[in-house]
Amino acid sequence: MSQFQPPDALPPQAGEALPDLSWTEWLDGWEEDDLERSQPPGTQAGSSEGKPGPQSIFSKRSGIQDPLIRPDNRAEARNENDASAEAWAKEGAASRESSLSMPSGPPVASASELADQLTERTPHPGKGGARAVKPKRHLERARRRQKNYLEERRDKKRQRVLFQRVRVILKLCLAVALCFVLWQVVRSPLWLLDQPRFTLSDAHLIQPQQIAPWVQRQVDRPIYVIDTGKMAHKIEKNFDIVNRVVVRRQLFPSRLSITVQEMQPWAEIYAVDPSPRKAVRENEPTDATHMAPVRPQPKPYALLVPDAIISLRPYHYQPEIYARHPLEKIILQPRTVFSKAYLTQLQSLVWQARHIEGLHLQSVDVRHPKRVIFNFEELPVMLGQLNGSAEERLARLVHLIPKIQEFREDMESVDLQWEEQVTFHQKPYAKLDLPKPEQTQG
Repeated sequence: MSQFQPPDALPPQAGEALPDLSWTEWLDGWEEDDLERSQPPGTQAGSSEGKPGPQSIFSKRSGIQDPLIRPDNRAEARNENDASAEAWAKEGAASRESSLSMPSGPPVASASELADQLTERTPHPGKGGARAVKPKRHLERARRRQKNYLEERRDKKRQRVLFQRVRVILKLCLAVALCFVLWQVVRSPLWLLDQPRFTLSDAHLIQPQQIAPWVQRQVDRPIYVIDTGKMAHKIEKNFDIVNRVVVRRQLFPSRLSITVQEMQPWAEIYAVDPSPRKAVRENEPTDATHMAPVRPQPKPYALLVPDAIISLRPYHYQPEIYARHPLEKIILQPRTVFSKAYLTQLQSLVWQARHIEGLHLQSVDVRHPKRVIFNFEELPVMLGQLNGSAEERLARLVHLIPKIQEFREDMESVDLQWEEQVTFHQKPYAKLDLPKPEQTQG
């Protein structure tokens, strides 16, 4: 029988060499093919440069090799499988020798059956085969490492939770401390307006005694609670002369700063003529014994602003207040109402009359709206009604200044109320030496 003949072709004969049933080259070839298929492209079957096998979540996080997953090093698994296969082959050879030496023993199994048994009992490390089992001490070591990792992880988690709770407690304590400090600051007496302290600036007619009642209402209140805008609005509404009021809060000590901006008047309003003109005759005595008693100087009862009439009843008026900008004198009956357009035109005409060279304006009489009189120091001028031609009629006065200065002593007034003529009123006692007309012969 040839040595290449299959072992199961003929039964073994007495005295012949038994075939080697531990032949495992086919198993090695199978393992190498399986390893080549499991390696990524570009790497060899026996190299350790391949990618690692699948791992559990615990193995990925902790870096510890999971004992329930087969190792990535297939060469070590194959060596262990080879060693186990050799051990099983030796045990099979020993059993076969003992069976051949006993003639009355059971029938000898065929080589194919022995190969099938060897194949079934040999663990296969490839895909679909049995997994390699590590020794018990390796498993215990892995479990201890896993247990230590989990305990360390639990300790870290406990510390993290503890630190979070400590931070929350510290934040609560800080919030309570801030609330307490804020409450003390809010209730501090430094904020209270214990006295009606205030400063009044830029006010001419309004006196501090008039503002004190408004500030007295805010006493014993925190200064940050006072509505400054509402207070300023009430002051503006109560005083007609006020154009704008600004109220500010100030500390150390707590007080209010009130800035009042008043309207700028341009004229004073009198009920009678403040500078009456007295006619002195030539034959009338002028000694002190026969002179009439001096009347007291009349006081204005209102001020005239560009678009309104402001009563002086609630104010303490002094003429020296507007000494830098002297006010014009207007004669007007009380409770007289004019439109804004009329007051604006009157202001313009008074300004023009004030700047006529050679004449000095003293007052303007508007008690009769259709007969407005400009009282100059030299003589009065009747302008008439304030209409569209009033400025043109007033401009004629500039050309009459030489005549007014020439006949000043004998002229009583100048009438400009007519649009096409100018009238000179002569004094009743005046004697003018007019030139006599030339006599003609025949």
